[in-house]
Amino acid sequence: MKTVLITPPVKKPVTMPEIKAQCRIVIDTEDDLIERYGEVARKRIEGVLGRALITQTWDYYLDGWPSRNYIVLPYGQLQSVIHVKYTDTAGTQTEWSNTEYNTDIVSDPGRVILEYGYTWPSTTLHPENPIVVRFVCGYGDDKVDVPEPIRQCILFLASHLYENREPFYIGQQGMKEVPLGFYDFLGDYRLHRFGEPN
Repeated sequence: MKTVLITPPVKKPVTMPEIKAQCRIVIDTEDDLIERYGEVARKRIEGVLGRALITQTWDYYLDGWPSRNYIVLPYGQLQSVIHVKYTDTAGTQTEWSNTEYNTDIVSDPGRVILEYGYTWPSTTLHPENPIVVRFVCGYGDDKVDVPEPIRQCILFLASHLYENREPFYIGQQGMKEVPLGFYDFLGDYRLHRFGEPN
């Protein structure tokens, strides 16, 4: 599986003032650092969940058509499929008609499902990443669309990164990794089927 980000999220699931409030910071001298910690925290939480949070567009590449009648798309919260294209051995790319498949945005993760009576295109495919599905995913366009426990976990992690500039601290029992209990808050939102083979 290969994915390529086409359009990144326009907004952030947590704002700079929210991170500063979480860290109890009232000065502006470290705003650039705090913003970086917020971005690192967002990406880390997205990785843990296997989800995109704020609306974004991705390309998902496959080496061949699946043996079943659907393609599972990564990152959860599927909003729409823009197109499905495939490339033949001559290097010619064709857009597959959307009348021959359905977009399942109810399942999580979402799917591209063959329409009744249709089969996958029978063209001999190019050997390298011949199929690409472009899709839009995420909870929504604004931070209010993201579940509050996820937003709070981003704040927890950003605050932790700000207060602990190194990944380890020296305690009474020697060098230990700082515990990150925020994982416990994310259990209900993890995309357990992420990475299911097509």
